[in-house]
Amino acid sequence: MSTTSLTVTLDSDLKERLDRLAAREAQSSEEIARTALEATIADRESMHDLIERARGEIAAGRTIPAEAVDQWMAEWAEESETPFPTP
Repeated sequence: MSTTSLTVTLDSDLKERLDRLAAREAQSSEEIARTALEATIADRESMHDLIERARGEIAAGRTIPAEAVDQWMAEWAEESETPFPTP
Protein backbone atom coordinates (compact mmCIF):
# COMPACT_ATOMS: atom_id res chain seq x y z
CA MET A 1 0.00 0.00 0.00
CA SER A 2 1.38 3.38 -0.90
CA THR A 3 1.29 6.19 1.62
CA THR A 4 1.15 9.94 1.51
CA SER A 5 1.48 12.68 4.10
CA LEU A 6 -1.26 14.93 5.41
CA THR A 7 -0.71 18.01 7.52
CA VAL A 8 -3.44 18.83 10.03
CA THR A 9 -3.67 21.88 12.24
CA LEU A 10 -4.89 21.04 15.75
CA ASP A 11 -5.60 23.30 18.65
CA SER A 12 -3.03 22.94 21.40
CA ASP A 13 -5.39 21.20 23.84
CA LEU A 14 -6.24 18.48 21.33
CA LYS A 15 -2.57 18.01 20.47
CA GLU A 16 -1.73 17.62 24.17
CA ARG A 17 -4.51 15.06 24.59
CA LEU A 18 -3.28 13.17 21.55
CA ASP A 19 0.28 13.14 22.88
CA ARG A 20 -0.86 11.96 26.34
CA LEU A 21 -2.92 9.17 24.81
CA ALA A 22 -0.03 8.12 22.59
CA ALA A 23 2.27 7.95 25.61
CA ARG A 24 -0.25 5.93 27.63
CA GLU A 25 -0.68 3.46 24.78
CA ALA A 26 3.00 3.34 23.84
CA GLN A 27 2.23 4.41 20.27
CA SER A 28 3.15 7.41 18.21
CA SER A 29 0.77 10.35 17.94
CA GLU A 30 0.70 9.70 14.22
CA GLU A 31 -0.46 6.12 14.70
CA ILE A 32 -3.22 7.17 17.12
CA ALA A 33 -4.37 9.87 14.68
CA ARG A 34 -4.26 7.49 11.68
CA THR A 35 -6.29 4.87 13.53
CA ALA A 36 -8.84 7.47 14.66
CA LEU A 37 -9.13 8.85 11.13
CA GLU A 38 -9.61 5.37 9.65
CA ALA A 39 -12.37 4.60 12.17
CA THR A 40 -14.11 7.93 11.61
CA ILE A 41 -14.04 7.57 7.83
CA ALA A 42 -15.34 3.99 8.02
CA ASP A 43 -18.19 5.07 10.32
CA ARG A 44 -19.18 7.96 8.09
CA GLU A 45 -18.99 5.84 4.93
CA SER A 46 -21.25 3.28 6.60
CA MET A 47 -23.70 6.00 7.65
CA HIS A 48 -23.87 7.34 4.09
CA ASP A 49 -24.37 3.81 2.72
CA LEU A 50 -27.26 3.23 5.15
CA ILE A 51 -28.86 6.54 4.19
CA GLU A 52 -28.67 5.67 0.49
CA ARG A 53 -30.12 2.23 1.19
CA ALA A 54 -32.96 3.79 3.20
CA ARG A 55 -33.68 6.25 0.39
CA GLY A 56 -33.94 3.30 -1.99
CA GLU A 57 -36.36 1.54 0.34
CA ILE A 58 -38.50 4.68 0.58
CA ALA A 59 -38.45 5.19 -3.19
CA ALA A 60 -39.59 1.58 -3.64
CA GLY A 61 -42.46 2.13 -1.21
CA ARG A 62 -41.10 -0.23 1.43
CA THR A 63 -42.05 1.81 4.48
CA ILE A 64 -43.76 1.08 7.78
CA PRO A 65 -46.36 3.54 9.10
CA ALA A 66 -45.33 5.31 12.31
CA GLU A 67 -48.52 4.11 13.98
CA ALA A 68 -47.52 0.48 13.42
CA VAL A 69 -44.09 1.10 14.96
CA ASP A 70 -45.68 2.97 17.90
CA GLN A 71 -48.05 0.07 18.53
CA TRP A 72 -45.19 -2.43 18.33
CA MET A 73 -43.11 -0.38 20.78
CA ALA A 74 -46.06 -0.10 23.19
CA GLU A 75 -46.11 -3.90 23.36
CA TRP A 76 -42.50 -4.12 24.60
CA ALA A 77 -43.64 -4.04 28.21
CA GLU A 78 -46.24 -6.74 27.65
CA GLU A 79 -45.69 -10.45 27.70
CA SER A 80 -47.27 -10.80 24.27
CA GLU A 81 -44.63 -8.87 22.34
CA THR A 82 -45.14 -9.17 18.60
CA PRO A 83 -42.51 -9.21 15.84
CA PHE A 84 -41.43 -5.96 14.25
CA PRO A 85 -43.95 -4.80 11.63
CA THR A 86 -43.07 -5.41 8.00
CA PRO A 87 -43.78 -3.17 5.02
